[in-house]
Amino acid sequence: MVEKGIENKFIKECKKKGWWVVKVGILGEDGMPDRMLILPGGLVAWVELKAPGEKPRKLQVYQHKKLRNVGHKVYVVSCKEAISGAIKQIKEYVNGI
Repeated sequence: MVEKGIENKFIKECKKKGWWVVKVGILGEDGMPDRMLILPGGLVAWVELKAPGEKPRKLQVYQHKKLRNVGHKVYVVSCKEAISGAIKQIKEYVNGI
């Protein structure tokens, strides 16, 4: 499954949960995650979507670290099977587990 297919499936699963999924394109901030999730309770999470076997680029890893350093959650999803794991982790984040 290519990255677009993973992205579409991930978005579909998020929307089933009622989460708002926003495409990210921030001028002057290359390497930001692909999607921002706006979640219940005023929570925000970031998701980097990759094709199977691909890893985030160096600049992406840097941006992920910056986000995590200020308390944001960043998830990397690179295969169809990882979608359910990411959704579970995000649900736990929303529920405060």
